[in-house]
Amino acid sequence: AGGGVFAAGASAEFRIIRGLGVEAEFTQASSDISRSYEGWFVSFNQNPNATRAEIEALAPTARRTLGYVPGRGWAAALVTRGRVGARVTMAARLGVSARRYQQSSTFTVLTIPEGIDPARVASNFVDSTGSRTRGGLLVGFDAAVALTQRLSIVPEVRYVYSGPARIGNKYRELGLGTRLMWSF
Repeated sequence: AGGGVFAAGASAEFRIIRGLGVEAEFTQASSDISRSYEGWFVSFNQNPNATRAEIEALAPTARRTLGYVPGRGWAAALVTRGRVGARVTMAARLGVSARRYQQSSTFTVLTIPEGIDPARVASNFVDSTGSRTRGGLLVGFDAAVALTQRLSIVPEVRYVYSGPARIGNKYRELGLGTRLMWSF
């Protein structure tokens, strides 16, 4: 499923040496992402040599909706920062990022073939909910524009990649945002 969410939070960057630091970030996201699809998921045909038409004739149709509600997230990264102008610094970051999601899978039975017990159909279409953390490798860039000696506005781009994964575990996140940065 794909979609957009809004996240807000706080981050802190600690300089290790000039131009290199460590960043930690905590965020809370809102909104939700969902997708639905319809079809037949199970057939009550018992013939092992049934044709496709015979299988479909005894298959109830249903709509499955998968929902993902994003919650708390965190990131940790190494950041390299350098001045490119009198009031502008550029930064690149490499680290890890994760976000907690409340997941749901709901079914709506649309049709039941004649002669099939509705209770038997209902036992095959059970809703479920759960919580799961998704995340991966974080790569990002930003450009800090100094508004005052201590306050900067920082547009940023980031990408989180979970790598090659098993079915159902693929996670990709593209982030576009703006930070306000206060330097001590």
